[in-house]
Amino acid sequence: MANTENQIITAEEYIKSISPNAAVSESAVKGILIDAGIDAGTPATELTEKQKDLALAYLLIRIAFNPIMSQKVTDKDGDWEHSEGSEQWSRSQLMQFLILARDLLAKWGITDARIESLAPKWGMKGSGFHKIRRYPK
Repeated sequence: MANTENQIITAEEYIKSISPNAAVSESAVKGILIDAGIDAGTPATELTEKQKDLALAYLLIRIAFNPIMSQKVTDKDGDWEHSEGSEQWSRSQLMQFLILARDLLAKWGITDARIESLAPKWGMKGSGFHKIRRYPK
């Protein structure tokens, strides 16, 4: 019989697994837990839909507010080569992150002043751009 205690994924591990290629520091994960109202060490299976949505939203905000450029480290020895580094996001991807974060927060009746002015409120409708809201104000 397998020991299931060793297979429990914590909320911290869940947050890091959402975007495995993004560099997310331990202090950022702690901040996300606080913002989402999650206790450290909580098993991921016990998280509510709201806590998961908020964790994702706050993770996206932190990624979007980090520098666009990332560092890449390459080790090379003869024919062997190994590279490590985090993703490099485009400006449009970062805006999509902010839009998704804003929409997830709005789903639970939360507004965040940090993204209200940054996340675009414009969208495509029909054959051109029109000022439409994708969330309740």
